[in-house]
Amino acid sequence: MAEKVTDYLVDVGHPQALDATLKLLPGCTAAAVVGMPEPKIVDGHYVVRVFGDPGFFLYAMRQQGYCTIVRALDQLV
Repeated sequence: MAEKVTDYLVDVGHPQALDATLKLLPGCTAAAVVGMPEPKIVDGHYVVRVFGDPGFFLYAMRQQGYCTIVRALDQLV
């Protein structure tokens, strides 16, 4: 079975800082701002790609305030 991959639209002031933070989170298999160092923007929001179960990513972003989750995308960008 293939690993689940989900793209999320997020609002964040500094996408480079978010990208660096995501790479340090122990609970995320892999998560990164898509397109760094030139971040991908869709509908005015940055795109974050999460591999595997997005539960920890969603929890950390909401509880720690690293970014604001706008919504999950139906398909990868």
